[in-house]
Amino acid sequence: MPTSSVTCLGPSIYNGPITLGVSVGNSAASGTISGTAAVTQTDNTVVSDPFALNVQDLQPVSGLVDVPSAVTAAPGQSVVVPWTLKNTSVNSYGSGVVGDTVVFTAPVNTTFPVQASVPAQFSSDDGATWGLSNIVVSGCTVSNAGHTLTCAAGYNNLSWDPTVLERFNPTVTVDAAAPAGAALTGGSGVFRYSPAGFSPTDITASLNINTPAANSVNTGTPANANPTAASLLPVPASALSDSGNQEALAYTGAGGVESLAIWAGIALLAGIVIAFMARSAKRRKSE
Repeated sequence: MPTSSVTCLGPSIYNGPITLGVSVGNSAASGTISGTAAVTQTDNTVVSDPFALNVQDLQPVSGLVDVPSAVTAAPGQSVVVPWTLKNTSVNSYGSGVVGDTVVFTAPVNTTFPVQASVPAQFSSDDGATWGLSNIVVSGCTVSNAGHTLTCAAGYNNLSWDPTVLERFNPTVTVDAAAPAGAALTGGSGVFRYSPAGFSPTDITASLNINTPAANSVNTGTPANANPTAASLLPVPASALSDSGNQEALAYTGAGGVESLAIWAGIALLAGIVIAFMARSAKRRKSE
């Protein structure tokens, strides 16, 4: 049971302070706890001195929410992936304490390269512009075969006001064998944050990467050769399409008006050949 009084025996005290160790119960409400320290001197004179202890029932940090976003990176590419939180509460949060951390987990089919620190930024205009944050993410180490990045969180007089965004920017490498056209899920970061007046709180937000689609060409239905048809290609140039952004695709096609020009060219060439053959035959006959 909790003890409300204690008696100590010790040497005489001459004009020195007395330090008391006090343990506050988990159910204690916020407020002031008062007590008295009484010292019995060697001549049995009792000297009493009141003391007070301020108790604050700390609540966890609230209202810091994930602002998801995704970057696109090809297999084998290293990119900066934003991890973003927004303060949606009415509280202005200050600096945390020594020992606060940020632990990132890489998305599937990705790893973290070695990086000593992670750039941090803030935005007070909902992401339109970004400046250097007063949160410092440094002392980073990579573990778990590249899938975990652990960093220390430090502060330079932080004031995280309502509506302000804070963004951490770790570098992530996409595996060379990552599938094309896929959302690489499972990435996250956990920020252990302990601002003054609040209990230490773990805040989680996402890390998201997409891979581009593989290059492909849609040419429509295969053509059937038919010299009497109006067009050699059943697919007009406007119906041809490509997907993927690795290389630009150039294509040409003949259809409609274009096919008439082709047939006119063929007819002109045939006329020239026939005229040449007729002239040659006439020359041989005259000889």
